[in-house]
Amino acid sequence: MKKRSARLWAWAAALAAFAGLEGCASSRLPPRSETAATEISAPGHAQRPADTSVRFQFIYVIHGDGGYVWYDDAGVRHEADAEALAQARETAANATAAEVFIFHQRPTRFLRIFPGSDGTLWQYRKGRLVRKLPYSRNRDYDPAARSADPSHGEDAHGEDDLAAEAGLFARFSALPAPRRCGAPAAPGPVRIFCYFGHGIPVTGKVPYFRSRPDVAFSLAGFARGLVRFGGPACPPAKPFALVVLSACHGGTPEATVDLAPFADWILASPGELHLSYLDTRSLARLAQEHPAAFEAGQAGDWGRVIATESFARLETAVRTGVTISLYETGKAETYLKDHRGAWGSPALLAEPSQYRDCGENAGFGDGGEAAGATVFYQPPRFGIDRGKSSHSGWECPVTEPRRAEAR
Repeated sequence: MKKRSARLWAWAAALAAFAGLEGCASSRLPPRSETAATEISAPGHAQRPADTSVRFQFIYVIHGDGGYVWYDDAGVRHEADAEALAQARETAANATAAEVFIFHQRPTRFLRIFPGSDGTLWQYRKGRLVRKLPYSRNRDYDPAARSADPSHGEDAHGEDDLAAEAGLFARFSALPAPRRCGAPAAPGPVRIFCYFGHGIPVTGKVPYFRSRPDVAFSLAGFARGLVRFGGPACPPAKPFALVVLSACHGGTPEATVDLAPFADWILASPGELHLSYLDTRSLARLAQEHPAAFEAGQAGDWGRVIATESFARLETAVRTGVTISLYETGKAETYLKDHRGAWGSPALLAEPSQYRDCGENAGFGDGGEAAGATVFYQPPRFGIDRGKSSHSGWECPVTEPRRAEAR
């Protein structure tokens, strides 16, 4: 009887241990064998002296929970989010003066009832992979942030605001924490944020995540995410030198004005743009060659290189129109607010269905360089905009079909 009882207790202990492992499988740190040279125990920026030899910090968020399979003219199947991930990892491996965080958001498991990860973090430092970590997008990785800010996380707003990703960033970054308003100015890394995904809705009314239709995402949620990563906007300083939006309709007046407080420069496309089309690999080269001093305006040069290289690839690869805009946000925000009445009605802006060049709206003006927008434009080879010679740099929503405007 005693032997039988002992065996039962042993089985119970084994089952309990198995259940415990399953319950935390989505958040466990990977064993050292899963990735070469992984610094599993490396503390975050709040826990150890900053590495002053790392002068740049690139943050990538790649949305892969939305159906990104496409086929080229030869019938070859592509997964756009996987291609964006490969591009980001290549950049990170060659960025010898940077710390790079890459967050790849993946579909949640079936019915969302089984434990498991729906995201992967890749962290590089000085060109070396130091961490590959599966994570769960609905887990709170930074409890201290919730204590300081009760609005922290998707539960408070009913939408995602990159809280899980920002929590991991705070936990593992080796660089100084983002500056808070009122704190003494101190040298810190030059931060660049790159987002690859579908067009970000103005409101949270449109489902964004294929496997999480009940969780919304919006420009407001994205802006809160920028704060979580870079800290609040403390005029005249801005948390990011450059924000890159590789997504459809990232260059609308609404998006530019909403995100202007958080970045000196924004690179985006006002029109349709596949998420993997903006090529940021030049960031690695620029980080290697750039002198230690980083002066105002130089981030614009970086954005211009990315735009030029991306446009050169796109103008020969696609038959549709191509528009890439680099916004000097201080100048662009002023222009757009001065022409606020030409964007469209509030109801139309909230749930747009079609877009056109804002320069076609009465009262908007020509836009372009005078408005803070450097525009790279190629008209489509067919359709109503065929032969269009210039673009304002922004697109605004319209209600009526544009067939009546055929040229």
